[in-house]
Amino acid sequence: MQSSLKHLVPPPVRKALKNSQGAILDLIDAARGLDVPPRRLRGFVGDGDFTATGEQHLRYFIEYGKLRPEHKVLDVGCGIGRMALPLTRYLSAQGEYYGFDPTAKSVQWCNEHITSRFPNFHFELADLHNEFYSPSGKYRPENFRFPYEDSSFDFVFLTSVFTHLFPDALKNYFSEVGRVLRPGGRSFITYFLLNPDSLALTSEGKSSLNFAHQLKDCWTAYPGNPEGALAFDESEIRSLYREGAMRIEALQYGKWCGREHGYGGFQDIIIGLKE
Repeated sequence: MQSSLKHLVPPPVRKALKNSQGAILDLIDAARGLDVPPRRLRGFVGDGDFTATGEQHLRYFIEYGKLRPEHKVLDVGCGIGRMALPLTRYLSAQGEYYGFDPTAKSVQWCNEHITSRFPNFHFELADLHNEFYSPSGKYRPENFRFPYEDSSFDFVFLTSVFTHLFPDALKNYFSEVGRVLRPGGRSFITYFLLNPDSLALTSEGKSSLNFAHQLKDCWTAYPGNPEGALAFDESEIRSLYREGAMRIEALQYGKWCGREHGYGGFQDIIIGLKE
């Protein structure tokens, strides 16, 4: 529909048309044999090809995080299973997957479509407050305790989570990751890291995100919706690893700031090792 004609169509009709388009695309996905959530849920995880992004991160988990098929894995902010689905083909019967998320519809879909076929995959609804996903949530992220015992996991990953958490929440989650990791276990966490290289590229206009708005101990690219994208000083993040239960084993810089070298992914990755 041409944008110049949108004002002629009542909002309920526009919504119905959009839903119809989504339903048709869902049928096309099914005909292509794609085992993916419906389009109305995939919108929660942002841009990019749903399946390709999951497959790409599985490669990163194995190559950089040294993930093995028999590992017990925790997915913090599991969403609608974008990372879980490729892991169903990689984790063995001895491996286990756990994920939690504050979005009820996402967790329900994962339980109905993933756990029903892979009983070693577990999804849990977290009653967390989030301005966008769950504004009525009971627990604040800066006080939330992961619902798992100490030293429970071999591998914990957070993809596009710390890029949306304010400093107090980030520090709490970081501590919780260290708590639930077993000695010798690894964390895989993505960030937007501010350092001389990323700042120089941003000043040259090469970055896709401009973290020009400083908040308390972090920067945002969207002052009207600060949690939409948050960046942190790399030196401050490094200090968390020095002072916490994990040390930095590897760091891979992403291309979000226009960087031409690096591992090729969008966000920066830090692999933490619990000793």
